[in-house]
Amino acid sequence: MSRARAAGGTRDRRPDNWWTGETRWRGKPVSRFDLDTGVVLGRQFMLASQRRRGNFVYEYDWRSRLYTDEDNQVRQAGATWGLALLHRAHPGAQTRAALLRALDFWRAGERVDEQGRRWPLYPGDGVARLGTLALIALAHIELLRTDDGDADARADWLGTVHGCIAQILRLRDANGRIPDIFDAHTGEGIGEPSPYSEGEALLALCKAARHAGCDDLWSAIDALAEAGYDANVRVARAEDADSDTTKGFYQWASMSWHEIIGAGRDRAGLWSGRLLELAVWMIDTHRILERRRNTAYAFEGLVCAFDVARRNDDPRRDKLDRVIRMGLRNLSRWQVGHHLANAFVADAPADDPHALGGVQNSRRNAALRIDVAQHQTHALLLALDMWVTHTGR
Repeated sequence: MSRARAAGGTRDRRPDNWWTGETRWRGKPVSRFDLDTGVVLGRQFMLASQRRRGNFVYEYDWRSRLYTDEDNQVRQAGATWGLALLHRAHPGAQTRAALLRALDFWRAGERVDEQGRRWPLYPGDGVARLGTLALIALAHIELLRTDDGDADARADWLGTVHGCIAQILRLRDANGRIPDIFDAHTGEGIGEPSPYSEGEALLALCKAARHAGCDDLWSAIDALAEAGYDANVRVARAEDADSDTTKGFYQWASMSWHEIIGAGRDRAGLWSGRLLELAVWMIDTHRILERRRNTAYAFEGLVCAFDVARRNDDPRRDKLDRVIRMGLRNLSRWQVGHHLANAFVADAPADDPHALGGVQNSRRNAALRIDVAQHQTHALLLALDMWVTHTGR
């Protein structure tokens, strides 16, 4: 994306410490009330977007009041995980029912092989994807963490986690990489690795090890984490300083490394350093605050980095604090129904239940996609848990 200024077309030549400036980004810090409002609205949008079968309306345009014909199985799985995260943060009958309906949707198309390995299939899509597999495992893990079921139900959910994790491990190649696509019938890997799905798979393994009793996964996690870092960060950035590969890996890797650090693993210090270094890359090289499309995904990683900086009394904490407060306030301006909404978003009809709480992907784009709302709601939940509590916002 060009970084030319709107006025005059000259290239922005800010110094490396541009983020400290008080001109362009001056404004009130985002508050707990602002974040709470965003979560409530995001929850409403996700619940209203769920179809009877359990999957979700992929995209809705609030100006035309029309649904798109597009769909994406990984983003559908991500919305299911989003419901699980919302239900864990604020358990209630409505989110529980919606989450169970979503999981039943995926169970209806599930394949299980003779070894008990499981993978979900999305209706009408002829391929199976690693990201879908990982996100459905993550949804079940969050449901188990909510302690929301009787013994039989919990045993069933845990069995699904074990089956999904076994399939992820089965897909590893000799170099410790995991293909993005695999055969829907046999479960054999047939695609190339993707930074997105490799990160999602790593997070599923980390969450299973730390929160679902799968302690035997740590050696595999160590190898996969190192292989993912080498390919998606070290090599990718050597080829392109502002690598799209690293950008795709960023938030998933950051959340995964945060779990490794939280578990107190032997190499926690190494991952703390990499987490903070990559957060600075996201701010200074990728220039996240200058992006013109929704960047909530990045704040899932930046909030994790802030938490590590705070715990380690790292001076980068202040930089992360400022970027988070600026970024989350700006993103709140793209949410329909939010009191911070910009003039364009504020024109969305107040009586449209399909739009309320949806989040635009850019400042003047009326399309509301389910994955954009999911990422932004999750970023707000993380900020409420790990940032607001320790900054007094």
